[in-house]
Amino acid sequence: MDAFTQGAGRSGLRLRPGALFALLTAALLALMALSMLWGRYEIRIPALIDWLKSLSAGTRDDVVSHILLRIRLPRVITAAMVGTALSCAGSAPPSRSCWGCPPI
Repeated sequence: MDAFTQGAGRSGLRLRPGALFALLTAALLALMALSMLWGRYEIRIPALIDWLKSLSAGTRDDVVSHILLRIRLPRVITAAMVGTALSCAGSAPPSRSCWGCPPI
């Protein structure tokens, strides 16, 4: 069976849960990588590749390292964690306790 299957009686495409999870994870990682490049000090892809090469060689560009590792990476990771927490909180079932969900 293919990852993309035609839904029975439905119009549109259905994805298996594993394929959907992989697709959404890949999209999240791609957007996280792109958001590391955008900002006041724009870092182009060749500069990022040069920075990665310099990391493997033991020498690194201090400006690019500072911007990526101390400013943008913590922001991206924090945004992903907050988004995950909010989506988990939104998918929680409503509480039957009067303290958890008081009547209005």
